[in-house]
Amino acid sequence: MRSYNSKVLNKRFLTDNTFVLRLERHDMAFHAGQYIVVGLGNDSREYSIYSGEEDPYLEILVRRVEKGNISEKLSRLKEGDIAHVEGPYGFFVMNIEKLQEKKLIFMATGTGIAPFRSFVKSKPNLNYQLLHGTRYTSEAYDHDAFDPERLIFCTTRENGSQYQGRITDYFKTHMQPDENAIYYLCGNSQMIEEMAAYLEDYDIDPFYIRTEEFF
Repeated sequence: MRSYNSKVLNKRFLTDNTFVLRLERHDMAFHAGQYIVVGLGNDSREYSIYSGEEDPYLEILVRRVEKGNISEKLSRLKEGDIAHVEGPYGFFVMNIEKLQEKKLIFMATGTGIAPFRSFVKSKPNLNYQLLHGTRYTSEAYDHDAFDPERLIFCTTRENGSQYQGRITDYFKTHMQPDENAIYYLCGNSQMIEEMAAYLEDYDIDPFYIRTEEFF
């Protein structure tokens, strides 16, 4: 792992409270699914890498949280400002040897979609299905990066998506556990715990259930 002082190249708001921060990459090599630690002053936080392995920059997807020191500070950064970056870290990565053998099922809540954008940008020919769950339709973070035939968008607080309800409910009513798939679960701990237990009840090998909790 290495540390860098990285210049802010761009900041792009997706909603009033969620934005993509683009930083200098320097010579950092990473695998899609890994994360970096971004710091300002005494505050730092882990963020999954949002950009692709071949992109000449680093991107992270940030949701500004009320009284969240680091997210508030990041939201105020301007082009040319400096952030401290460490990494990469983490093992929420694709098993390259299995990519041709098994379908990939991605399940994300909120900004948990970040590593999956890195996955599809890095390996555009993946055989995947993505279920993304948010509260509102405005939180469809960069859905144009995904094949629309492979994306199911679920919202819990309003209509307008493909399914009103939780992604766990969608899976249980519209899909079947598949022993020939690898499951990647990223987002809130409630979704991850519920879905992992459900899959294991259907005898899915825990080795093929990969998890990354955001909160």
